[in-house]
Amino acid sequence: MITIRELAEALQAARIAAKSAALALAEKQLAFEMENLSLIQNKAEAEKRLADADGALRAFTLVKYEVTGNKRPGPGVEILMTTRLNYDHAQALAWAMEKKLACSLDKRVFVELAKILELDFVRISAEPTVTVAQDLAKALEREETP
Repeated sequence: MITIRELAEALQAARIAAKSAALALAEKQLAFEMENLSLIQNKAEAEKRLADADGALRAFTLVKYEVTGNKRPGPGVEILMTTRLNYDHAQALAWAMEKKLACSLDKRVFVELAKILELDFVRISAEPTVTVAQDLAKALEREETP
């Protein structure tokens, strides 16, 4: 019959192996990054130039549209009209609840409220949850108790 100690020892061994593999990979990644530092820097600089060029084109296109009203102010650029809604979230939720449409429950908030409000449709029970020591080596040094 397998014991909790044997399972804990297996978990500790798996943790050590995972940490060792992660360290080996981190060493290789660092070596790769050092060896390819100039390529990595060139890529970062190119991405920065790309973002700057994209932002400049978009900003200039918007200004040009505002001045001329032309939705195709230049080659490869176009103005599309997007519908945006601005509304009071509390009023929207009240409307949704009244109409029983577009409702969603914030489970995290509901759980906290249900714990203190003692709602008659909520059943609260205690369920066992296993926690495992982060330092299993230390825990394994002590004797297993039944």
